[in-house]
Amino acid sequence: MMGDSAERNSRRAFEEIESHYLDLERAVPLKKEKLRVFTGSVQQGTWHAPGGSSFIAQLLKDAGAEYILQDRVGRENIEIPLEEMMVLTQSADAWGLVLHYPGLFGKEELMASDERHAWLMPASGRVFVANTSDCDYFGWWVSRPDAMLENLIALFHPDLIQVQSDQSCFAWIAL
Repeated sequence: MMGDSAERNSRRAFEEIESHYLDLERAVPLKKEKLRVFTGSVQQGTWHAPGGSSFIAQLLKDAGAEYILQDRVGRENIEIPLEEMMVLTQSADAWGLVLHYPGLFGKEELMASDERHAWLMPASGRVFVANTSDCDYFGWWVSRPDAMLENLIALFHPDLIQVQSDQSCFAWIAL
């Protein structure tokens, strides 16, 4: 279905992505105190979050953060009752969301989208988003884990890496 040349080019592209990812992962300082992060969304009173063995959990770990649900088995999304999530988030430093919101998105828009968000807000007030109206999160970004890792490292460790705003998907929202 493809010639030798296409196979070589494909293999080279994947190897470059892997090499860049591993270089980025090694650049993250090992710290005892890590940013504790949770991610997911509320739908009909139930929190849906990636499992502890998921792609997102691994990205957060490799970016030097601690995923609050890292001990939950599985790669797929898991359901957590809102009441349990309210308890879990008390120990979180930051919240990450993937959403679709044309225009500027900040605390007001987050709170207006669901009143329960106020119950989940970490004490720090730190929230980062991947706004799919601004970046192709489910397309290009997911196919480039190295770029996602680089963007998360720049977010969590701005002293290590600076990413151009037009080359980022994750960003802290103004609170």
